[in-house]
Amino acid sequence: MLFRAIATLSIAAAAFAYPAPATAAANESELRERCMADGGDPQACTDYGYVLVNSGDPAKAKIGGKLLTTTCQAGFANACFEAGKAATASKPGTGFADWEIALSYREACDMDHARACTVLALMYMPDSGSILNHDQGAAIALLEKACRLREPDACTITGKIIPAGRSDPNWKYVPAIDPSLTAPEQMKLARSYITAGGDKRQIGITTVARLQQEGWPDAHYEIAMWFRDGKYGFDKDPAIASNLFYNAGTRGHVEGMIELGMAYWYGQGREENQQLGLAYMRMAAVRGSEKAQAIYRNMLYEPVRQENARQAQLAAERAKQQRWASQYNWSSPSYGSWSPSRSNYDYAGEARRQREFEARQDRSNWNNAMRYHTGGTSACLYSNPYC
Repeated sequence: MLFRAIATLSIAAAAFAYPAPATAAANESELRERCMADGGDPQACTDYGYVLVNSGDPAKAKIGGKLLTTTCQAGFANACFEAGKAATASKPGTGFADWEIALSYREACDMDHARACTVLALMYMPDSGSILNHDQGAAIALLEKACRLREPDACTITGKIIPAGRSDPNWKYVPAIDPSLTAPEQMKLARSYITAGGDKRQIGITTVARLQQEGWPDAHYEIAMWFRDGKYGFDKDPAIASNLFYNAGTRGHVEGMIELGMAYWYGQGREENQQLGLAYMRMAAVRGSEKAQAIYRNMLYEPVRQENARQAQLAAERAKQQRWASQYNWSSPSYGSWSPSRSNYDYAGEARRQREFEARQDRSNWNNAMRYHTGGTSACLYSNPYC
């Protein structure tokens, strides 16, 4: 009851009470120019995205939403927070899904954006109206972190919930794996708990499930693996696994991209589409995954392999016909011998060249993505991690 009584801030009020970006009042064309300059200015891109999202024009808002998401993925906390605000307000044209609200605030909070931690905490409060399940312990931990980061509202609420700090009796509600840790830190601990087994396993599973609710890609991937393999009490379900791999892969999770590529390639949980499978595998490969690079090369070589197999089968049939004909002293045409081709592909050299290519292309990718999202170009390769 105490928790419900002190939850005086709504999610929207907490988010929108935060001041707009300092330079958001700058001229729109000026912000666009600074955002698209060589190398890009993340703050300018955030401000430009904010202006577009709040322009009232759905077409501009769509561009603004993409700019905020892209800049957030590049590691800029303010962009993550502004993306969360836009998703919370359901700005027309932005196209944000409900699950992106919590994810945006989580990403910002993990980069020590105090207000984002406060808003994420409020999403765990009772009657918040968010997609997150009520979790008093998660809310306490996140508010305590926000207070440590000097967020006034968080300190006010924290002072009422846990006046004695971490020694307060109410701290017992905070889970064993502290929700105020970054999502990667929580995932690492959760995996170790699951491996340990016993009572710790359930703690680890619960942590992963909570992060999956927040939209964290690695949590989507982990649970997808459980559904794929039928582990930890989860029934085998390729369709559910594929959907979770999709959620992970489309948010840039490399292993999720690999699994999604395989699902499309073989039609497991997805309608078979080898071109799409190849595309997802290439996206994982250009992000540096040696596993994806090897699979991608095998996928590219598959038509050759199939042709070799077909030719080998034809050769075997011809040889059989020759033996049968000679057994009865029948004349038969002379069939030339055939052997499958052998590839001397330089796999190590290809991997090295791929890494060199990535290093050269990173700046170009950022510039290309900014031009694409702002209408400066109509093309943005699917291999560009910022697109």
